[in-house]
Order: sequence, then structure tokens, then C-alpha cells
Amino acid sequence: MSIKVHLLVTALNGRLNEASVLVFRTLRIGFPTLPVTVWGNRLNRDAEEKVFALAAQSGACWLPMAQELGHDQWIAKLILESPSPFWLCDGDMIFRDNVEGFARGFLAGRYEPAFHEPWSGTQKVARLHRSLLYVDAPALRGLFREWMGKWHPKGFPFLPETEFVKQHYVPCGAGLSPLFYDTMAGAFQAFGGESFTQVENSAFTHLHCGSYVHRMGDAIPGLAKAHDDVISDAGKALLMDSEQDRFYAMTEVTYA
Repeated sequence: MSIKVHLLVTALNGRLNEASVLVFRTLRIGFPTLPVTVWGNRLNRDAEEKVFALAAQSGACWLPMAQELGHDQWIAKLILESPSPFWLCDGDMIFRDNVEGFARGFLAGRYEPAFHEPWSGTQKVARLHRSLLYVDAPALRGLFREWMGKWHPKGFPFLPETEFVKQHYVPCGAGLSPLFYDTMAGAFQAFGGESFTQVENSAFTHLHCGSYVHRMGDAIPGLAKAHDDVISDAGKALLMDSEQDRFYAMTEVTYA
């Protein structure tokens, strides 16, 4: 069974941000042979027509969604229902090389270290970033069941909620910033995964917060302008990679 690529496009408040569809410029550089499904996250008519055309130009399958889902909810649904492994790909991506051969293990992606997130004021725990993530859904479902069986044994009178996929906060006490488990962070914390190598990471650039960067104000100075620069000139994406590494180093946190 062929590995598929899933790409979700969302238009916040009906506005289709240019970064949300940036990936279509280079999609077939990154995935030259794999089948791609583009999901329209309850887009309005104008946005749907534009994304449909971009999907068609890329030889991708178009799948409009009647019910709007958060990105994490959509991924959780894919993992629950998919009979085979797949790739997740964000819209705010630029590919410089073929990434199809990076698939391995039950989870593979770019490592994002724990850091202080200035917009939310939280401590984000380490994860493999879901912007470009290989997911072996059947294997992960097995790991989920095994983990739940270990920590919630038969006869245990309560079933505490466990979020392996969805975004959630964990309070840390008075005066301490909460932990923010971003999408797929729970799975990485529970089971680990395969981090992309430096060479693999050089094959693409992800514009963090691409679909909502202009809502962030000055929380991360210069980020919105950097996105605009890359959208105007994709050659500037390499500079953004080094800036992202510098940001992680400056905001690194440790937690228990």
C-alpha cells in the first residue's frame, strides 16, 4: 500500500494567508512521486477555488471538508483511521530536495527542542515538529494501546485522559509557566522517534506560525517581515533556517 502525503489548508476568518499555500511552489520537489491529498478545511468559495487550482497543478487529490477541524484534531483523526503510514506536510513549506526517502521508524521529523514560547508565555516541550512528519499510524496506535495498558492496568477505577496528539497545557504551580504540549509532543515524549539529520533538515524550510504570524504582533520581532521576505524571494529561506536555530538557542528551557 502506497504511502500518502496529507496537507491541510486553513483560511483563518476566511482569509487565505499566502504562507498557507507557499508549499505548492515546490511540493513536487519534496514529494516527486507520492500521492498527495490536499484537505480544504471548510474554505470559503474564493479560497477553495484557489487551493483547488493549486492542487490540480500539483497533481494532488482535492478533498474539501464540511466540518472545520483544528490541525491537531485533523492529525488525531488521520492516525486513528489510516490503515497505512503517511506523511504530514504543512502549507508554509519550501522544499529544496526530495524528502521521500526520509521515512523510517514509527515517527520521523525535525527535532524541536524545549523552549520558552514568547507569544503564549509557556514552556514548549521537545517534539518532532509536525510541519514535515512521517507517521506510521498502525504502529503508533499499537504503542498508544500498550502505553495505556501499562499505566492504566485492568481494574483501575478511573481512566485519566492522555493526549498523545492534541495540543494541551500542563500546569506547573503558582508562579511557573505551564508546559505546552504542542501537536504530537505527547507521542514524542512517550515513545521518542527518529530525528532528521542535518543533511535532511537542509532539504526544506518551514515558516513557523505561517498561517497566523501577523496576529503575533511583536512577540517575536521581525518574524512577520522574514516571512514576507521569503514569500517574495524563496532564496532567503536559507537565512531563515539559521535564524530559527539561533532563536531556539536563545529561548532554550529545561524542565523536570
